[in-house]
Amino acid sequence: MIYCPSCSAKLLVGAKFCHHCGTCLHDEGDLVLEPQKPKVTSRDLIYLYTPKDKKKLKAEVKADFFMALRKRVEDEQKASLYADYVERFYKVRFQDVLEDRADILVDEMHQLQAKSKDAESDFTLLVSQVFENLMDYLMIVHCSDLNLYPYPQAILKYADEAQKLDKQILISDYLNLDVEVEKIYTDFITMPTQKLRNAADSFVQAGTDERLYFIIDQTLLGSCKEGVAMTDKALYWKLHFERPHRILYTDIHTVRREKEWILINNKYFNVNVGLNIKMMKLLRKMKEVKF
Repeated sequence: MIYCPSCSAKLLVGAKFCHHCGTCLHDEGDLVLEPQKPKVTSRDLIYLYTPKDKKKLKAEVKADFFMALRKRVEDEQKASLYADYVERFYKVRFQDVLEDRADILVDEMHQLQAKSKDAESDFTLLVSQVFENLMDYLMIVHCSDLNLYPYPQAILKYADEAQKLDKQILISDYLNLDVEVEKIYTDFITMPTQKLRNAADSFVQAGTDERLYFIIDQTLLGSCKEGVAMTDKALYWKLHFERPHRILYTDIHTVRREKEWILINNKYFNVNVGLNIKMMKLLRKMKEVKF
């Protein structure tokens, strides 16, 4: 059996690349016959450092940012554009912003180590939130021309984690439905009664204590028997040839992009690529905050 020299994954005979980490295998000299200890990722390394290792910790934080940026570009835009985002990062001198924020993060980690019972988890959450805010700012303010799928600028105001959030405003800011070409209803007094009844019978089976924010009609003939809706408690949707779904915001566990659509708790969701990505970002944000 042969193994990858980088991650120690078992390799198929004649493999040119490691199927696990992507390492290029130029010739037989690159291969090893016995598994080696896998390389530890930077995220794992962070928690091995003591408070006196500030310089190393800061270097790892900055390296992690680029790992996070690559994943963001792959998840929300197009993987081949990553180099363009990195080039823009340096062109606008965003490294100065990252440098300053990394200094603060390292100090905050040392404080967590001193007072937290679960410093590693707390620091992971802190780094994740900081990176998300930094990437939002970089991609919205400095990379708008690179984004295949635009981000609403209004989401930048949610970088302040201490502010009290209004759920309806949060949803409106993240989805920015005014720019969508889909048929969307937000005024249910003027919405045709039959269409509202069709939506309620088909997929928007909300409780009497729920407040309805919007309904997206995804039917070809406008019957509103298929579509998407959000209330103050749950997301509802029914797609063509699919059964209806209802997920409470408190029950959302995973949201990820899969080709042109997204999977919410492994359930298929699709309106259009741009709105799918905005919905993914919204639901991930709603998992983090308290209302």
